Amino acid sequence: KALLFTSRKATPVVIEALSADEKLWPHIRFGVAKHTDKELTARFQITEVPKLVLVCDFHRKPNGTLAFSRLTYLGQEMNFLGLRSWLRERVDAHLADPGAWVLNSSSSMEDDAIEHLASLVEAGTVLVAR
Repeated sequence: KALLFTSRKATPVVIEALSADEKLWPHIRFGVAKHTDKELTARFQITEVPKLVLVCDFHRKPNGTLAFSRLTYLGQEMNFLGLRSWLRERVDAHLADPGAWVLNSSSSMEDDAIEHLASLVEAGTVLVAR
């Protein structure tokens, strides 16, 4: 799942285009989160928008809590070609080694963050593009 944090009111065209890309959509679902959701931006450590976060894998930590790994796009350009290239690299790595996303992830989040994100999707606060 890829989640774009944005200040735009409508779904950005780049997310619509990426969600329709045949090389990405079977592997990645896209969503949009508003920058005004302070709890969600804090949980994902978003300090500026736009920012794209790839939620990589749900897994159980040794202590039994559910968490997920994530990667944040750090590229200079938030455009279709830059994002598509970065996402394709992640998909290709995952197809070659399904554990690659977890091992190379930057951080993980706990149960309450997952529940909060799920509740926002259900409420329509976070829009899922595919």
